[in-house]
Amino acid sequence: MPTPCTIEREHAQRTEGFLLARQVHSLTRVLLALLLLALLPMVATAQDRGDVYRQAKAATALILGVDEETNSLTLGSGFFVRTDGLLLTNAHVVEGHSQLTVYVDNQDIYPNAEVVAIDRNLDLAAVRIPPTRVAALPLAPTPTEDGTDVIAVGYPRLPDILQMGLTLHTTVVSGTISNRVMGRARVTGEHVPYLQTTGVFHAGNSGGPLVRIEIGRASCRERV
Repeated sequence: MPTPCTIEREHAQRTEGFLLARQVHSLTRVLLALLLLALLPMVATAQDRGDVYRQAKAATALILGVDEETNSLTLGSGFFVRTDGLLLTNAHVVEGHSQLTVYVDNQDIYPNAEVVAIDRNLDLAAVRIPPTRVAALPLAPTPTEDGTDVIAVGYPRLPDILQMGLTLHTTVVSGTISNRVMGRARVTGEHVPYLQTTGVFHAGNSGGPLVRIEIGRASCRERV
């Protein structure tokens, strides 16, 4: 026959075991919650990266320049910074041409695009197509720092397009900002800042955006 001490001891053991089970259960729930919290940023990052790619490609346009005097044809890229049809590109993509055509979203063609501003010294130009609703890629609000992961978006070179059977689609190249360096301006030769980028780029990237993956905006050398 169990004594009162034995009964009390067994009760204490059962209580201790119950409390331990609850602690283990609570600890398991905490660990699962921490695991989910750790995985969520990874899932969000993967999803955000895909969104950045899609937005950057949608905002990038093909610029076709025709020089009627020399009967020459050149291709370059540009990207919309506003949804009303204003895009940025390199000056060397648009200069010296009598007619510019902008190819948007791999399907829409806008002939007689207007060059509204050009800076040959900094190799920058602004081009406008008739007011329309297009995807836009804003400029980053802060200068791009060393080590920033970026993607360069642009259209392939003309020989590549011809080899593909005239299928026009943007290409994306991954890269990293290596350094902010001083280079020479195109016209005056004065020192101007540049972003030195490591990556495998092609001529079709000329004029296209260099997009910061972490914020989904176009890189810039200085604060805008």
